[in-house]
Amino acid sequence: MKKLIFTLVGALMLTGTASADIVIDTTASPQSSFGAPGGLFIDFDATPSTLTGQTVTLTENVTYSVDSIGLVGSSQNTQVVDLFLGVYSGYDGTDLTGFLGASDAAATFGGGDGSPINYTFTGITVTSNADLADTSDRLFFAFQNDATAIPAILDLPGNNVYGLQAVGSFAGGAADPAYLVSVVQDNGTIRNDRALVASVGTTVIPEPSSLAILGVAGVCGLVRRRRK
Repeated sequence: MKKLIFTLVGALMLTGTASADIVIDTTASPQSSFGAPGGLFIDFDATPSTLTGQTVTLTENVTYSVDSIGLVGSSQNTQVVDLFLGVYSGYDGTDLTGFLGASDAAATFGGGDGSPINYTFTGITVTSNADLADTSDRLFFAFQNDATAIPAILDLPGNNVYGLQAVGSFAGGAADPAYLVSVVQDNGTIRNDRALVASVGTTVIPEPSSLAILGVAGVCGLVRRRRK
């Protein structure tokens, strides 16, 4: 019984190991600066895209916690500001809806040195699917001044003020839904022709059935201990 319990615990611990499940290769070429991004969207698709340098290791119909997002600031940025990253389930080009929370802390955005912009999150979940055209697993991330919900994308200044690095290899053209990490501009345009250089860290959330198995194993262990 002890061996069974340890095996189950070990299996569940493995399912809870964080990993970078969406990576837009920072060495992909060419790259370009994309200015004035009021935010970005991420499709948590289980299907790899055609984009050069992109790796996706998500599993269909599995629920993940979104643990971290790493972006790269443009080397042409001209200002520095600390911004949070809010998370929303909906955006129609005008309104942000379905506020799910915000990053654990603000990160420094800008600086002109092409430095990384790293965010961590707590309590944000999403379920992946394998259909690139199905955006039910799409989350919108908006830059904001604090951790509370905002109604619309911030009107950040023009290009190369708060820019991000994007991969300039558009294998599928502007209409390709396979650009899983892309830009929401400050003018309300939702684009899928600019793939941001990014790394998204996630953790598998165990299914209720797995937790139930662990609970049963624990009860059995307690019963056996009492009998002794």
